[in-house]
Amino acid sequence: MKMYDVIGIGLGPSNLSLAALLEESTGLQALFFEEKESFTWHPGLLLEETTLQVPFMADLVTMANPRSEYTFLNYLKETGKLYLFFSYNEFTIPRAEYNQYLTWAANKLGNIRYSSKAVNVELDEKGYIVTVFNAKTKTYIQYFAHHIVMGTGQVPNVPVHVNDEWRDRVFPALRYAFKREELLNLNHITVVGSGQSAAEIFFDLMEHQNSHSFTVEWITRSPALRELETTKFRLEMFTPAYVQYFEELSFEKRKEGLAYFYQLRNGINPETLDKIYRKLYHRSLSSNSIRASIRLHTELESIEHGFILNLKHLEEERSLSTRTDAVILATGLKPNIPHWFHENFSHLIEWESDQHYKVGRDYSLSFKEPNPHHFFILTGLDQSHGTASTNLKLSVFRNQLIINKLAGYELFKIESTTSFQSFSSAVQGDDSFQKDMEVVRDVSYY
Repeated sequence: MKMYDVIGIGLGPSNLSLAALLEESTGLQALFFEEKESFTWHPGLLLEETTLQVPFMADLVTMANPRSEYTFLNYLKETGKLYLFFSYNEFTIPRAEYNQYLTWAANKLGNIRYSSKAVNVELDEKGYIVTVFNAKTKTYIQYFAHHIVMGTGQVPNVPVHVNDEWRDRVFPALRYAFKREELLNLNHITVVGSGQSAAEIFFDLMEHQNSHSFTVEWITRSPALRELETTKFRLEMFTPAYVQYFEELSFEKRKEGLAYFYQLRNGINPETLDKIYRKLYHRSLSSNSIRASIRLHTELESIEHGFILNLKHLEEERSLSTRTDAVILATGLKPNIPHWFHENFSHLIEWESDQHYKVGRDYSLSFKEPNPHHFFILTGLDQSHGTASTNLKLSVFRNQLIINKLAGYELFKIESTTSFQSFSSAVQGDDSFQKDMEVVRDVSYY
C-alpha cells in the first residue's frame, strides 16, 4: 500500500499551482485527481479580446518562485511568443491565452490523473482513504494519503428555478460560448448579472447584432454598473497583509466585511464599460433601433412557461414582467462541496455557523479532536479569508502556506512586508519603523 504525502482533489488553477510547486520544489509525494478528461478553464467564457482582471504575474508560481519553469514568462519563451508579448505591451493577458498557459503547465506535470473522480474520502488512524472512479476503465481504486487538499472549485449560482426542458434557453454564463450560435437567430435575449461576465456577454451579443436582428437586454440588481477598482492602495486589499488581518477578526466582523469584498471583486473593467457605451452612443446616431438596453435595480424573481420573466425593481419595490427567448445567468458561482464531505466530516470538524466551517490560517480545517492528518480546503473561504478566497494572485500565497505546513518548515519564505498600509491597530511595516517607535516611547520629555 503506497502512502502519498498529500492527495489533491479537483484541478482548477489553485490545485494546478499546488501541483506545480510540489513537483518542482519538494520531495513530497503528491497526486491530483481531476474528473475531466483533460485540463480546461472556463471554456464557455473564452471570448475574443477578453482579458484577465489581474496582471500576468498572478500565474501559477511567480509569487512563490519567480525562477520556476512554470512561470507565464517561461511559457511564452517555450512557445516562441516572448517577443510578441513584449510588443503587445500589456500587463494583463487574454483570457484564452491564460487557458493555454494553464494547459501547457498541466501537460508538463506528472502528478495529475485525469478522468478520475474522487467519490469518497474517509479518515482513519493512518490518514485518508480516497476512493476514485476512473471513467476510462470504469473501475474504483483506493489511494492513501497523510493529508488532503480539496480544490473542487465552484459551480454556477442559479437564483431561480429552471425547468429541465428550458435548459437550452436558460443557462449559466459558463455555457455561453457553446450556446451562442443557437441564440443568434432568436428575437430577444436577456443577460442577468452584475459583474464582468455579464458585461462581456452583453457586449459580445451586441457585436453579433451587426448580422442578426435580435434585441438584447441586460438586467442587474446593482444600482449602477460599478467599475473594477484598480487604484494601487485598493490592490493592497489583495495582499497577505490584509488576509492575515481579516482572518483574525471575529466571525461577525468578517461577515460584515463581505459586502465590501463583493464590490472589490465583482467590478467591471472600465475598458469593457467604455466599449459598451461607445457602441450604444454610435448606434444612437443612426435611425435604426439601438436594440440593446440595460435595466438597473432589477432582480429576477422567477421564470414562467413561455420565458416570462418576473422581475422586481428593488428601490421602487415594483413588480413587473417581460418576455424573452433566452436567459443567460451571469449570476456568479457558489462553492462546489462534494456529498461525501458532509457525510464523512461534518461531525468531525468545528463550524463557525451552520453553513461555515472553521478554517485555520494555513487553510486547514479545524478538527474537534487532535488530528495529525491535515485536511486543507480551497473552496468556500469567503467568511474565513475574505479577498484570498478566489483571487488568483493570493492562491499562490495559500499554496505557500500549505506546502510549508506539509514540509514542516518554511520551504517557501513568506514576505513580511506586502502592504504600505496598516490594517490592524498593531504596529506593522518594516522593522526600522517599529524600532523607531520603540525609541520614541522611551524618550522622556519632562
